[in-house]
Amino acid sequence: MTTNLADMVDAFRREVAVPGTFETVYPDTTEADIIGQLGDALAEVKLDGFYATQTLDLLTGDIEPGLDLGGQALVVLYAGMRMIRAELRATNTSTRYKAGPVEYETGKSAAGLVQMLKDLAERRAALLSALRVGIALDAVLDGYTGRYWTPLMIPSDYAGHAPAYPAGLP
Repeated sequence: MTTNLADMVDAFRREVAVPGTFETVYPDTTEADIIGQLGDALAEVKLDGFYATQTLDLLTGDIEPGLDLGGQALVVLYAGMRMIRAELRATNTSTRYKAGPVEYETGKSAAGLVQMLKDLAERRAALLSALRVGIALDAVLDGYTGRYWTPLMIPSDYAGHAPAYPAGLP
């Protein structure tokens, strides 16, 4: 199974803008720009220890082996964080115009973007923490909900160490 970066473009648009407003909010952003952001985000995801075996074909945008929906959501989340960081850097917080005796000043608070970035950073920290100790997954089978723990592949697992389970589990 292969996933293409282009498969995640719509999800990325929904992540960074209210659905249906992306073209208005980011009029100069092309699909190629978005695919570039997604490719960079995949690299960042890999640097953080997720999906170590996936490779990206830079010519076609194919990820092999493909990502499940959760993996795609993780790449989109990281790409959204990258976009918000870039937008925060480019935000002009104060503009002043003066023509003779007339002055006009306008201000724009970056506090909303800063809070959004903090929230995303906390979410990323939680994901990284889960990667290190194993993650709880909820499963539903024929209407019955069950909870089980699964270790995630972390670098220490590759070195032959036993995976870390939460206290009290096998």
